[in-house]
Amino acid sequence: MFHTIYGLCFYYLLYFTYISNVYYIFYNFRLIFNLNTNYNNVNFILFTKLIKGVLVISLLNKKIKENDSKSQWEKIEINSWNPEVGDKLEGVLVKIDTNANQMIYIIETNDKKRVRIWGKTYLNQLMDEVELNDYLRITYNGIKQTKNNRNMKKYNLERRIKDD
Repeated sequence: MFHTIYGLCFYYLLYFTYISNVYYIFYNFRLIFNLNTNYNNVNFILFTKLIKGVLVISLLNKKIKENDSKSQWEKIEINSWNPEVGDKLEGVLVKIDTNANQMIYIIETNDKKRVRIWGKTYLNQLMDEVELNDYLRITYNGIKQTKNNRNMKKYNLERRIKDD
């Protein structure tokens, strides 16, 4: 019986953690304590500690909610690079992903924004020569005709040489 009371106490603690009406909890626990007269004093002391814990948790939850309403929020957007002829992008290559067999290069710019660049055949060939964490400058040179009369996007790729 002693363990059953503690099991019920634990259940009630979990169930009523987010309820601020402590009197309701007290009433239900009082009914449990009357079932076992041998441990009433010990259980009541433990119950008061339990109530203090519930009060502290509910005060912390209210504080978190208050702070949450005062928070500043920034909209998160996916930054993809859609360049015009002559546009340049500089930054650190932080990640290389694939999506349906197409490479996606993620560059972190100097202003800490991550920009996604969808790989094209020519760009993929250039990017084979660089490694993660290299500082790169990519210049878009426009569309050129191949020998097969297909359009191909041309890029210049530069890597910053590390000064030792």
